[in-house]
Amino acid sequence: MRTIYILLSSFLFLFQNFSFPQQDAVNEKLDAFIKNVREELKLKTGLSISVVKEGKVFFSKAYGYADIEKEITADTYTPFYIASSTKSFLGTLAKILSDEGVINPDSPISVYLPELELQPPLNPDIITIRDLLTHRSGIESFAIILRTAFTGQQTDEKIMELFGSAEFTKREFRYTNTDYVLVSLIIKKVTGKDWKELMKEKIFSPLRMDNTSAIVSSYRPGSLPVGYKSLDGEAVPYSFSKTDETMHAAGGIYTSTDDLSNWLIFNLGDGTYNGKRILSEYSLDEIHSAQINYSQTFFTYNRFAYGLGWIRSDYNGRLLIHHFGSYSGARSHISFMPEEQTGVAVLINDDGDAFYTVDLIADYVYNLLDENVNADSIAAEELKIIQE
Repeated sequence: MRTIYILLSSFLFLFQNFSFPQQDAVNEKLDAFIKNVREELKLKTGLSISVVKEGKVFFSKAYGYADIEKEITADTYTPFYIASSTKSFLGTLAKILSDEGVINPDSPISVYLPELELQPPLNPDIITIRDLLTHRSGIESFAIILRTAFTGQQTDEKIMELFGSAEFTKREFRYTNTDYVLVSLIIKKVTGKDWKELMKEKIFSPLRMDNTSAIVSSYRPGSLPVGYKSLDGEAVPYSFSKTDETMHAAGGIYTSTDDLSNWLIFNLGDGTYNGKRILSEYSLDEIHSAQINYSQTFFTYNRFAYGLGWIRSDYNGRLLIHHFGSYSGARSHISFMPEEQTGVAVLINDDGDAFYTVDLIADYVYNLLDENVNADSIAAEELKIIQE
């Protein structure tokens, strides 16, 4: 019996240590790859990455500068602006409130905002919160996008007024920030709290995302990265940056890769974090599941469906759930492969030559952890796409 026990223990040890490539060797290759890509593209701007696997942090490191002029280096605690990756957080918040019985995603928006006026054929008695979260409401307003994301010249009353002149597109998938801004107004009307406050209460604090915020002024002055556009080795800083007024529900979060490790572990789990229930398992699955089908190719990803703030895509025959973000001087890649129990977050303060590096590096991670593919040859081909 003792001999059988020893053999079984040895087998389990081998299985645990060889169920995926050796971590140290993988990390060394990944670190070298990131450095080589940055050298090839002559990048000085900041990059931070976190990889999680099977509920634990697998790799975490930062490179380059958060502020080149002041020689402030980036680290894994540096809060980067994640732009539209915010949408997956708002979708999660909406489902948390649904679990609590505060809102019903399938109720017409007129139930929550009876004062909302839309131009026909837009009808608030037909459009639901789910329609908004899946970009199929047919509502579009560039004036709202401009004020909420760029000028900051907004009040709730003004935005509600602008919805009165919003255009009708089609009742099908059409990606827009407008829908998510409207969801945030519904949340505030029903709860009496701003979406930013609820994000901290319902998501950031429970997930111990201590360096994550939707409020720019909550950070110490000078602690946020400068946004750059790198072109041919020269990083040109943008003359403007995000303010409290331009942090909106469709793109309004600063976070670090250290914090995003917790976010990815949560999304790869069962709706709990550290033993505490954040979201029902059913709702977590619903957020990730296809709510509306569409077809689009972005870099190496064949997108085929949208969930509640998450995009479902095919990457080399594997399911990748993700939401990326981009803005002047910022790019974010946040994704996970549920079947592989692997997630990757890559953040940069650059929207120039570095733009697709976040995706290239994430792809390399997924391929490196798959012993059935040649990660280096695939990366070489993908790098050619970036350089063309």
